[in-house]
Amino acid sequence: MILRVVNGRIPPGMLESVRAALERDYVPVARRQPGLDRFLTAVRPTETGHQIALMTVWTDLESALAAYGGNLTAVRTIDGVGHGEILDDVEFYEVETGGVRLTGGTPRFLRLTAGTVRRGLDADIQRELRSRLKVLGPEVVDAYVGRRVKGSSVEIAFVSTWTDGAAGRRLDEPIWPDISAQYDAFSIGVFDVLLEGSRDR
Repeated sequence: MILRVVNGRIPPGMLESVRAALERDYVPVARRQPGLDRFLTAVRPTETGHQIALMTVWTDLESALAAYGGNLTAVRTIDGVGHGEILDDVEFYEVETGGVRLTGGTPRFLRLTAGTVRRGLDADIQRELRSRLKVLGPEVVDAYVGRRVKGSSVEIAFVSTWTDGAAGRRLDEPIWPDISAQYDAFSIGVFDVLLEGSRDR
């Protein structure tokens, strides 16, 4: 599987118009897109508007490449049009077998975490993360462990969505400090889910 996140910004006062444009233009395309298993858009407030993250999960690399004209780094959404947001960059990860946990529920929060280690040190961390997916509580709707190579380093992503049941939990802190302490660099981003869905079956 391929997990892809497009990051961007929404100018002040434009959140509702961006939401409406996404519902009108983006969601219908996503629901019809071959190979797209899951899509989710989330936002968080900033001093100058909102930050936006558009996540897609693809069943295979070929489907993802076909959707973006053969270029996964293209700074664009599936429908290829603007909705009022300003897109900045793209991140994508390979998700291996055993690196996915899917349960029922409606997600309220998207949690994006990534840690970087030197190549050769990542396998044990990925294995440990995958083993811990099954001990996550029922408040977790989706969880993915992915990786991408960045020169001499490997970035490991743990992407998850959470229900209202996580409202009393500090999602902006490491869930497993013993793992996050092993990274050379580590980041956490927590967003409110704006839109979510799956491809029409």
